[in-house]
Amino acid sequence: MKYARHGVALLLLLYLFVFGIDGLGIYLTGVFNGDVSFLYFMYLILYSLLLITILFWFKRQKIATCSNKQKWKWSYLAYFALVFLWFFFERWVLQAFQDLLVPVVRQTKLPTSIYLNGLGISATLFFVLATVTSPMIEEFIFRGYLMNVFFKESKFHLDVLLSGFLFAVFHLIHQYRDPITFSLYFCSGLFLATVYKKHKDIRLPIFLHGFSNFLTFWKPIWIFIFNYIYWHFLV
Repeated sequence: MKYARHGVALLLLLYLFVFGIDGLGIYLTGVFNGDVSFLYFMYLILYSLLLITILFWFKRQKIATCSNKQKWKWSYLAYFALVFLWFFFERWVLQAFQDLLVPVVRQTKLPTSIYLNGLGISATLFFVLATVTSPMIEEFIFRGYLMNVFFKESKFHLDVLLSGFLFAVFHLIHQYRDPITFSLYFCSGLFLATVYKKHKDIRLPIFLHGFSNFLTFWKPIWIFIFNYIYWHFLV
C-alpha cells in the first residue's frame, strides 16, 4: 500500500512537471494574449508552486533529502570538473551521430500572440527556468523522492539504476527519442544518483545539474560579456 501511494504520487508529479504545467501555461498565455515572455513567466510561477508542493509532500511523508551535518568540501570540485568534461563529450557524441537522432515533433498548438510579440525578457526567464527551477524539481523527484522511497536499501543499487532510467525516459519527451540520447541521459542520471547516494545531500546534485544546464548557455553568455567589454572599455 505504501509503495502504491508513493507510485501514484510520483506519477502525478511527473505528469504535472511534463504535461500539466506546460499545458496550463500555454492556456493562460492564450487567455491573456501574452507573448513568449509571459509564457515563461507563467512557467516560472507554476514550477515554483510545484516545487513548494514537493517540499510540503516531503515534509508530510518525513522524507529527508539532506543531512544538517553536511558541509561543503573542496573535493566536490572534482564532480564539477567531471560535469564540465562530460558536457563537451556529450556535445561531441550528439554531433558525431546527428544523423541517427530522432527529433520530437511538437504537437502542442501555441497561442498566436507568442509569434506576434517581441521576445522581451524571455531569454532571462528561460535561463532561470533551465538553470535553477528545473534542476531543483528534477533532482527532488528523481533523486530526493524516488531514491528515498524505492529500493533504498538495495544491495544491487536498484535505486540508482531506476533513478537513471526514469531520468533518461523523462528527457526523451521533449527533444530527441533515440538510443544515443537515451544513453547519454541515462549516464548523466546514474552519475547524479551515485553522487546523491554517496553524500546523502540533495543540494550537491542540484548544483551539479544546474551547472550542467548553465554550460549550454556558455556561448551566448561569452558573446554578451565580450561585446560588453569591447564596446564599453576597448572602443
